[in-house]
Amino acid sequence: MASTRQQTSIIPSLIGLLIIGLLLSACGVSSIQVPTPTGADSSLSAAAGAQAVVAQFLSAWQDEDYAGMYALLSTLSQDAISLEEFEEIYVDTADKLTLEALSYQLLSAFGGDHSAEVSIRVTFDLLLLGQLSRENVVHLVGETSGWRIRWEQSLILPELTDGTSLQFVHQTPSRGRILDRDGASLAAYEDAISVGVVPGELFSSQADLVYEKLAEISIYDLATIRSMVENTPDDWYLPIVTLSQAEIKPHIAALRELSGIRIDEFRSRYYVDGGVAPHVLGYTLHIPEEELAAYVRKGYDPDERIGSAGLEAAYEETLSGQRGGSLYLVDPQGRILSLIAASEPVEGQSLYTTLDKNLQRNLQASLGDMRAAVVAMEVDTGRVLALVSNPGFDPNVFDLGESDRELLDTYFTDEDQPLFNRATQGQYPLGSIFKTITMAAALESDVFQASSSFNCGHRLWVCDSVWLEDWTLSHGTAASGELTLIEGLMRSCNPWFYRIGETLFTEGMENALP
Repeated sequence: MASTRQQTSIIPSLIGLLIIGLLLSACGVSSIQVPTPTGADSSLSAAAGAQAVVAQFLSAWQDEDYAGMYALLSTLSQDAISLEEFEEIYVDTADKLTLEALSYQLLSAFGGDHSAEVSIRVTFDLLLLGQLSRENVVHLVGETSGWRIRWEQSLILPELTDGTSLQFVHQTPSRGRILDRDGASLAAYEDAISVGVVPGELFSSQADLVYEKLAEISIYDLATIRSMVENTPDDWYLPIVTLSQAEIKPHIAALRELSGIRIDEFRSRYYVDGGVAPHVLGYTLHIPEEELAAYVRKGYDPDERIGSAGLEAAYEETLSGQRGGSLYLVDPQGRILSLIAASEPVEGQSLYTTLDKNLQRNLQASLGDMRAAVVAMEVDTGRVLALVSNPGFDPNVFDLGESDRELLDTYFTDEDQPLFNRATQGQYPLGSIFKTITMAAALESDVFQASSSFNCGHRLWVCDSVWLEDWTLSHGTAASGELTLIEGLMRSCNPWFYRIGETLFTEGMENALP
């Protein structure tokens, strides 16, 4: 933990005694002993020793070395509380304070034969609540091993006496929105409505009306809706679309009159149209157990959700905003005694992307059930206008209730791997993209010009041994016919580029393509 350590002032008379001892030792006079302090010197020596132990205790607190702190407690204190309980109290306090660092000062000290007192000031740097300073008195007892601290919970904060404790009431800010290039919402944090259907509750007489209405408010066409419902078990809930309050308003009355339709209201993260660019945006999940302690220290409520994929995860700090809250002192019955500190939350910032919502949505719909990827970019700037991985998924499902867990589970078991981002993680041969390289080699060779012509048929016999086909043959379309080199690229004519490769090789330019 980052910290600022204070140096304890050393008592002058004790320095004198130590210097005398060092000088005598350096001169080889070993038979002369430093006299044992008595009277005032004894009190000064005791105070200095007590200060040193308190400084060691506070330094260990700065480093969150709770075992080191515990080792400095008196025997009676250790009998009263175990190391595990001791550490739990300090960790819980640090979490409730959202502690980032602490510094300390040793103000004064008094020492006797068997007891000592050291006055201190501790300043806490808190992530959400600013700075908090408290003065306190540390009581010590003399044991055979030296000065040891008589510990009580008020050493953390003086207010913590008589069974009182700290309570932090979280204020979670609204999460920032994710928008397309024109400001159209892709992900928001507001009141939302999820609409789905339970096939077993659907009356056959209303089935067509249900399919038509769901197709009207979602990105799916009527045939797709019908197929989805018919292939879902009767007792499953099939989520179709999540809409904002404003989007659902014109349809809510009609939807409520249809059998099998389930309408759920919730305030949470929601993704429009069942997920536009879900692989780009990602989704949110509850904080993983192994990361919970770190997020709680940052002021997150343990029940909060964080970005777990895509932009949601990459820009968690930006989107999630600054948490606020109030730190109270409460009695053993949980009644509030006083407000110690408070802060207001700061809403998360919205994130503008380069995506074009309409282009993205139309490309997603165009791929049907194919396993495929599409990336559309601006040639001049490299901005990504659309990034599609198919099949996709509905990121809203990650925030649905237990009744929808079956659907979420299918995302992890489906052999088509809908959560896998084929656009950014898939590995594919170049395919027809390589034709641009072949064309460049052809033009640089001076054997071909942009106006060179070739008859693009269904097949081509290459190098007297290989019979190669054009894509038009497998698709059952007519051959492309006579094409210039530029038209060959536009048409993606396979035989044109097979011929270029063969010609460059037979003309002795074996290295033109490499």
